[in-house]
Amino acid sequence: KTPELTIFKEDSVAGAPIEGAKFRVTYTSNGEAAGAPASMDFGIFVTDASGQIKLHEKGKKLYPGEYTVTEVEPAPGFQMKEPLTQKVILHGGESKTLTFFNEPLNAIVVEKYDSVTHEALPGCTFQLKYLGGTSGTGGTVIGTKVTGKNGTAIWTGLTAGTYIVEEIDP
Repeated sequence: KTPELTIFKEDSVAGAPIEGAKFRVTYTSNGEAAGAPASMDFGIFVTDASGQIKLHEKGKKLYPGEYTVTEVEPAPGFQMKEPLTQKVILHGGESKTLTFFNEPLNAIVVEKYDSVTHEALPGCTFQLKYLGGTSGTGGTVIGTKVTGKNGTAIWTGLTAGTYIVEEIDP
């Protein structure tokens, strides 16, 4: 019986399956199967709504040997999380699952209120800077936002790191 390999993609925070992550799969023979190629690039596959890629159901014949699976692009709204590459050795008749995790991208919400009346303040301008890891000075300006009628300004799709929010025009 040919081996079966499933790739599973999971949200590292919520534990939910993730659709739309892209993986490259390559194969190297271990000499167990006669007629197996020495090596082969299976190509790029995308996780389905259940967060899975079932290689044995993708029209590709799987052989016993070593499979290298590398995440090449995260799903929209997520960032890749180490390890990006996993290897597994499959023997005839074995069924294995490799699980990869993604971290959701972050958001920063600024809320501006009048300190006396506690009413939302529209029209205030804030600037967001990215410092990278956990420290630094200056930073890279991500952009400016003006608070709306509910007194909020929102940045979304932010990678993990340290940010500075500065009010530049009250």
